Amino acid sequence: MILALVLEERHTEKAISLVTRWIAEGTKLHAPLLAQYEIVNALVKKRASAELEAAEADTALAAIENLVVSYDETPNMARATEIALEMQRHKKSNDAFYLELAERLDARVWTVDQGLANNDASRHRTTLIE
Repeated sequence: MILALVLEERHTEKAISLVTRWIAEGTKLHAPLLAQYEIVNALVKKRASAELEAAEADTALAAIENLVVSYDETPNMARATEIALEMQRHKKSNDAFYLELAERLDARVWTVDQGLANNDASRHRTTLIE
């Protein structure tokens, strides 16, 4: 979802609206530290495929760095492993870290990943941003 805030994507308008509302309400934004690596990975892929120019990637990174997001550095890896296995997300087990953090914080996961939202809807509080 973080990339949807700074790149022109299908979910950008909705993501900006949600985050603007949350900030106004004083809601804190949380993500696993892993999110930073996934952001860089996505930007590298977009640069390598010429979907994004260097200046656009730099602007996106600067905008992301200005977001007030608390990046969690202490995941419960055993629980994340259990969640990934329960969801049968063997190829996308990174998603389990978002769910594990949300579970610990008793929070909702907001995602643009339809597969995650569909797979997880009955187990965790996951909402698809459409």
